[in-house]
Amino acid sequence: MPDDTAVARLRPRRLLVAAGAVLLVGLAVLGALLVRTIDGYRDWPADSAVPQDNESHLVRVEPDRTFYVWVLAIDDSADCTITDGRSGEPVPLETVSSGPTRQSGVINYSARLSGTASSDQVRVTCLASDDEPVYVDALTGPDFFDPLGPLWPIPVLLGGVGAALLVAAGGIRILRRS
Repeated sequence: MPDDTAVARLRPRRLLVAAGAVLLVGLAVLGALLVRTIDGYRDWPADSAVPQDNESHLVRVEPDRTFYVWVLAIDDSADCTITDGRSGEPVPLETVSSGPTRQSGVINYSARLSGTASSDQVRVTCLASDDEPVYVDALTGPDFFDPLGPLWPIPVLLGGVGAALLVAAGGIRILRRS
């Protein structure tokens, strides 16, 4: 049985107010991220755009992490070759049939190829076929959160903290009644 004086000093109302405040901030951040995505995905890394011009372009990737070649969703495939930027060895690519998509204004980008490089950069060469670039980038998180960009953990963490505070406030109320 808990010490009655310790339970008496706990203030569930303060925890409820704190939980509500944290949850509201989390919802505000989530709302801002959702509004930010209305006109398309904005978090492409600076060097991830690769023109389709038969030229080789150096792109940074995370070593040993799956990256994707993103093309306009209306394109059926990406005619690109990728080599390791350090060793020059070809990076094995797999076709992605129903992979993730990212909004880009009116037309979405879809992941059409995937690969993993052992170094932190790759050389990408795409055949000249379109004025729109392809992008080489990894997912920023689970498919569901990826459209929010790399800031998606913030509202998730705030929601988790708020929920934990609500549970703590409920636990204190139960202890007080027993």
